[in-house]
Amino acid sequence: MMGIFPDGNLQKLNALLANLQRSNILGAVEVLQCRIGLLQTSTLDHVEFQLQGLLVKMSELDTFRSALDEPSVTGEVEALRAVLERLEWVVQAVPGIVHRLVVQASEHDHALRFGQQLHGMEAAQQSRAGTLRDNVALLLEMEQSLKENVASVQTNFASLEARVTQLGQ
Repeated sequence: MMGIFPDGNLQKLNALLANLQRSNILGAVEVLQCRIGLLQTSTLDHVEFQLQGLLVKMSELDTFRSALDEPSVTGEVEALRAVLERLEWVVQAVPGIVHRLVVQASEHDHALRFGQQLHGMEAAQQSRAGTLRDNVALLLEMEQSLKENVASVQTNFASLEARVTQLGQ
């Protein structure tokens, strides 16, 4: 109803009806002004435009109604209804399938994160194994060097004792 009376003309119409109950000259003048406002060309054009739109919609509805009454369309509608009835189990199964897919996606994400963590741990283990090999090689090197140094110190002590005994005689 609001679309038929633009620019507040509905309010003017309400004022007109309220003024009819008052019986004075000013009220009658206001009533006439409201009526004149309703007959302005812009208001009439707007109402005509709305009526034309309504007429177009009504003719479209008539076209659709006549198309629905045709036997071929009715047959197609019945065929579609039969197909939908046969596929009712699909409609009922879809929520369960979607739920399972969501759960599987969650599990897949969890497994992916676990795989990434496992890969990170394997990389850390390989790094530590390499460091351990390097440390073992360094330890063997130091052990060999220590043996050589101990042998050198023993040789030096032996030669020192030999000198001391030589000097002591």
